Amino acid sequence: MHQTLVRAQNFLNLVALLAALLSAVAVALAARGFANEHLDASAMLRVLGQSQRTIAWAYAIEFALIGLFASLLGVALGFAVHYVFVWMFAGS
Repeated sequence: MHQTLVRAQNFLNLVALLAALLSAVAVALAARGFANEHLDASAMLRVLGQSQRTIAWAYAIEFALIGLFASLLGVALGFAVHYVFVWMFAGS
């Protein structure tokens, strides 16, 4: 029984590592797409006199706010799903 549990734990660790790797690739692809979409706007801001630092800070703040919003939304949905499952299983 102990050996089976160790194998299951190793398998789940491998799956978690694979999920983290896939999510990192997804984030990289999304960042690349975002950069490609905003390349013209960044060039226009540079032509109009904005410094590279100002543009970088603006996009960094935008990323941070979107990330914060997405994280809060994910936590809220996670809690909601958790409580729905608790409610469903408490009735049986």
